[in-house]
Amino acid sequence: MKIHGPDPFDRLKEALSRLEEKDRTERPAGRDRDGAVGATGRAGETDQVQLSERAREMRRLRDELEKNPEIREQLVAKLREEIASGRYGIDGRRIADGILAEDAQLRGEETGES
Repeated sequence: MKIHGPDPFDRLKEALSRLEEKDRTERPAGRDRDGAVGATGRAGETDQVQLSERAREMRRLRDELEKNPEIREQLVAKLREEIASGRYGIDGRRIADGILAEDAQLRGEETGES
């Protein structure tokens, strides 16, 4: 199945990069990425930084993306072995059904499948 348009993960990664860059440029010296005073901060400082719910969610999504590789290594290795050994079967009818269903979806038609 082909996904049309920009990859949503790429857009998320770009947004996270911009957020991190903004965070780096706006963070006062002596503070870590969560806004806490670090070893170089002055004792008794009253400044506080609280991340918005959106920023926390963006950080959580970034962490999840970093945990999941873009290429599923185990699946790729399994498929390579099946192809090399001649055990990988191609179901032409299933492929054709998928193409027709995608075409119908793009044209806004109902496929009749449930």
